[in-house]
Amino acid sequence: LKECLEEHKGRCKAEHGRIRTWTPSRLLDVGNVQADNDPKDISGDVRLCKGTDCIPRASYFTLSHCWGRVVPLRLLSNNIDDFQKRIKLNFLPKTFQDAVVITRTLGIQYLWIDSLCILQDFEDDLRRESSQMGEVYSNAMCNLAATGARDSAEGFLPRSEGEPRIWSSTVRK
Repeated sequence: LKECLEEHKGRCKAEHGRIRTWTPSRLLDVGNVQADNDPKDISGDVRLCKGTDCIPRASYFTLSHCWGRVVPLRLLSNNIDDFQKRIKLNFLPKTFQDAVVITRTLGIQYLWIDSLCILQDFEDDLRRESSQMGEVYSNAMCNLAATGARDSAEGFLPRSEGEPRIWSSTVRK
């Protein structure tokens, strides 16, 4: 990612160096990962923040995932205040934890996940935020797609050194 951002300017249509003027309404603050911290340490919690309260024009990642039969942890009217204080990382489904690990590992502070950044029980918020999803994904620095996971509980990173996983990547030019 660092090589792409620093060395590949002008080689693809992505404008990674551009100044971002658009931010999602809400993002997950996964923390500022220092070089001496282990990004795989799931003890570090995350929190929901309003886009206007985040670092201005900050880069963020998104997660595209299959809800499947297991309903993932969701942002609701009765937990939004708690989520803005803290979401215990080990309470998140494995797919969400994996996305946090990748986001932290690559030194990005913010992550957008639909079920945690859109109020799922408030029709006006669902309608407004759903209409902005094109902007959310097109303005993200990186879109993580958990295409190999049947639901959010499964995860998409290998759980052990020898565990095989099918990986595919697509680079669009």
